[in-house]
Amino acid sequence: MERAKFLVIPMAFVASLATAQVTAFHTTNLGLEDPVLGTARYSGMAGAMGALGGNSSSVKDNPAGLATSTLSDVGLTFNVHSDSEGKCSFNMNDASAVFNFNHHSSGFVSSALAISYNRVRNYAHRLYRYGTINYTDIDADGQLIGTSSGSFSDEGVEKGGTGEVNFAYAGNINNMFYFGLSVAATSLHYSQRSIYQKTSLDPVNVDDWDRNWLYPDDFYRSTDGHGVNFKVGMIFQPTDYMRIGASIQTPTKYNCTDYWEFYQENMDEQGNSVNGLTDSEYTYELHLPFKFNAGVGFMINDRVNLGIDYSMKDFAKTWVEMNGIENRPLEEDIENLGKKQSTLKIGAECNIVEGLDVRAGYALTTSPMKNADDMKDYAKRVGGLYLDADANTGFIPNYGITMTGKSQYFTAGIGYTGKIGYVDFAYVRRLVDEQYFEAIPGTGADFTSLKVEDTKRGSNDFMLTLGLRF
Repeated sequence: MERAKFLVIPMAFVASLATAQVTAFHTTNLGLEDPVLGTARYSGMAGAMGALGGNSSSVKDNPAGLATSTLSDVGLTFNVHSDSEGKCSFNMNDASAVFNFNHHSSGFVSSALAISYNRVRNYAHRLYRYGTINYTDIDADGQLIGTSSGSFSDEGVEKGGTGEVNFAYAGNINNMFYFGLSVAATSLHYSQRSIYQKTSLDPVNVDDWDRNWLYPDDFYRSTDGHGVNFKVGMIFQPTDYMRIGASIQTPTKYNCTDYWEFYQENMDEQGNSVNGLTDSEYTYELHLPFKFNAGVGFMINDRVNLGIDYSMKDFAKTWVEMNGIENRPLEEDIENLGKKQSTLKIGAECNIVEGLDVRAGYALTTSPMKNADDMKDYAKRVGGLYLDADANTGFIPNYGITMTGKSQYFTAGIGYTGKIGYVDFAYVRRLVDEQYFEAIPGTGADFTSLKVEDTKRGSNDFMLTLGLRF
């Protein structure tokens, strides 16, 4: 039961508690990617182009791929995203200009310069959950007072996305060795609104405090950030029909600004309505982990391209700095929550007749987080403690937390290339396993009895690319 929504906080602890708004769940969520987003050709092959190259979106996996093409390219990719509730949003997945320069017939054969925008993540997500929850009422001395039960509803909406602008250079040596490097200016915008409402089901055991159960908690949070990372890659072509590629991406450093507000309708002991709005803004540096990519590509009879890519990020290595000081308690939570995430992408492209290609692919990403059942001991901290303007009192707002698990992507596409122009279309179906924590209760709740619900959801992306080659 939520006996103490507001807590008196000794000033000696303010320095450590002021960083509690940045949670392990939030930082991990900000670092996730949709690995198949890109041009329609790239997405139709499930993004398995790290070794094949020849596409502007492959720069986000391996910048050396820019040098495998002999033509310059300018293109735009538009995307319609449909979430699990059927709500649609319109985005631009890719906007790129790649310029290829031929030098010699052997040795340093050619080079390429590129500037491209690539969308890396769609945050669009809607959540509605309802059910029952049991609370244990504990006084200030930790003594059991009683128990009560109630129903809850949790309605949440996430919006926004992550993108990067890449400035890349690549070279071709003897049509056998390709190298590339890039610097990416990254940006993210994330917003979350969660309305959580409780209703008493057990009025016999309900005291005056439980009148609050009849009122909603409205929590809003937004994060805006700008950052930078570097990529270095190579591709080796030992035969005319095979390429092997590898690349690394440095940790992405974001300068983030978070804003949050919490509105609560309450009732005092006399039954009078008491409404309150609390808000705050703070900044911090978010450091996302290294990313490693490796892949192999096959070119068969100038008609079939087959790509297999693997990448890995260790989300337990994320860290946060506030005012130039690492937040060790938060980093310990991140280490306990995060784990290595692997991504496997397999894609194929087949030329049916001159100029007409069909594509298909599959991608699998493992969970970046440990199992929710193993995280219940950390539930007291994942919700975040929010201080008022004077840093004297704080509260833990109620909102559910969704832990991302395994994701699968099923892709298909078709494209036509003319003398100077091309048009491509792709469809991506995403299925993701999730684990949902019911709302994070306030002080005094029985955290060990938190229910974890296994859920699944799907989304759809429809992509169209228009481009010129010269």
